[in-house]
Amino acid sequence: MMAFRSYRHVGVLLLLIFQLGFIYGQDDTALAASESALRLSYQNILEQNDYKRENISFDFFHQFTEVLNQNGSYDYPFDSLKYIGKIYSPDHNIRFYSWNIPVGIDGNLYFGFVQYFSKDDKAFRVVPLYSGAIDHPADSLDWYGALYYEIIETKHAGQKYYTLLGYDLNTALSNKKVITIIAIDRFGELYLPKKLFQDGIKLEDRIVFEYNEQAQMMLRYDKQQKMIVFDHLSPD
Repeated sequence: MMAFRSYRHVGVLLLLIFQLGFIYGQDDTALAASESALRLSYQNILEQNDYKRENISFDFFHQFTEVLNQNGSYDYPFDSLKYIGKIYSPDHNIRFYSWNIPVGIDGNLYFGFVQYFSKDDKAFRVVPLYSGAIDHPADSLDWYGALYYEIIETKHAGQKYYTLLGYDLNTALSNKKVITIIAIDRFGELYLPKKLFQDGIKLEDRIVFEYNEQAQMMLRYDKQQKMIVFDHLSPD
């Protein structure tokens, strides 16, 4: 009798695993189709003139928003979207997306998302990121537009902070590197902490380094020293 029950439990477990695998397979199939559509849409943007490129960039942004709200998107690699940055925080609690659309002679529009798991909602949230003089939706953050390539996780007084290192193409004459911070409050809401960086006697929301287009600047996190290291910049 006991043996019969144990086999039955194994059968139920195998059936559950099969069903979950089937669901995940369905998610991946739908996301693969969505990814292909996004890749074609992005390519279409680059093929347009500046005026039309700027307008349809927002269509792509909203299309991407819908894709990220699909089941399974948080762990889906989106490997074919080669011009869109996709990075996870070290604790895997946050995924950050960023990309640029070139406009004009040396201009760029920056877009992005923060995707994270909300313990209150017990679901993934997608927060849109806009930069520049754009009409911001209520659920967006007014971030510093750049291509972010590294997330550093730190904790202070029980609050976890995520420091982002980014690259801004800026103009034909200069580029910028950016250090900025995002965090999640106790209500599960994403926010941009203010006045955390000390610059002389002033407190700043972020740190921005500007340097000559012909130069290169290193900005990275040294895990052994537990500090952000960067090149010394001197005026021309």
